[in-house]
Amino acid sequence: MELGQMNSLIETGIISFITALAGAYSGAWGAQAIIGKIKDRETLTKEIRNINAAIIVTYEICNFYLSSKQQFQGRKIKFDAAKKAYENLQYAQSTERHSLQLDIEIMPRFFLPIEVLREQLFEKITPGNQVLRLFVTLNNRIHSLNHCIEQINASIASFKERLPLSDKEQLEWYLGLENEHGTTDRTYPSFIEHIYADIDDCISCSRILYEKLVGHGEKLRDTCKNKVRKKLRKIETVNFADIDAGDLMPDLKKYADNLKIDFEWPVVSVASKDKHRRWWEFERTVRK
Repeated sequence: MELGQMNSLIETGIISFITALAGAYSGAWGAQAIIGKIKDRETLTKEIRNINAAIIVTYEICNFYLSSKQQFQGRKIKFDAAKKAYENLQYAQSTERHSLQLDIEIMPRFFLPIEVLREQLFEKITPGNQVLRLFVTLNNRIHSLNHCIEQINASIASFKERLPLSDKEQLEWYLGLENEHGTTDRTYPSFIEHIYADIDDCISCSRILYEKLVGHGEKLRDTCKNKVRKKLRKIETVNFADIDAGDLMPDLKKYADNLKIDFEWPVVSVASKDKHRRWWEFERTVRK
């Protein structure tokens, strides 16, 4: 091996080692930064209060998109069923007439407290680089989702202006099929797929962000509890056990790996046995 190649390999190894080392400590940096600043209980209480506020907002965002996915699934199921029925008829070369139900209702735009969360994360707490990266990703996915909704609503409005149309013309627009003029409008089917994917991204990102914030708050609280004599406020948590076990939650581990975010999955949530308590009064999640 030539000397130049050997030096290149050594430099690459050193860079890889430094990168790995930086990644290992990035999650702990946020907590350590604020720990160095804490000199009294009031400062620590304020930091925990702000972390809890960020946790609550993140939970509300995640819960909103879980509800949105549940509502949107009906439209996606109808679209997939119509697409499958058409493909089956084409495969069978059937000449029989079949009626397909088209779901072409205007979709509402999503307005969420993302600016409130941005202020909490960037101005009021010191959460670490991974949390900030998750927020930036979440913010981008929310904007992407709203853009998709605007585009699909514009396509629906344009379609309705052209009514009445033949069944064949309606199906061509709905499924993005080539028309008699040789052109194809895939706006509606394309954005149906994009919207579903963006909703999953918003769920995944906010769910992981929630766990990161809770973990950051707990580490801060555990590290600093000996610095103050009085009892500290607990970190707010919510029981995600039933939701995580259902079919609405995407593959969070795969999503975190794609973002190169350290994340243990699954998370086993154990809620309080007192069913009358509100979600923010639940005890902390217990992990395997």
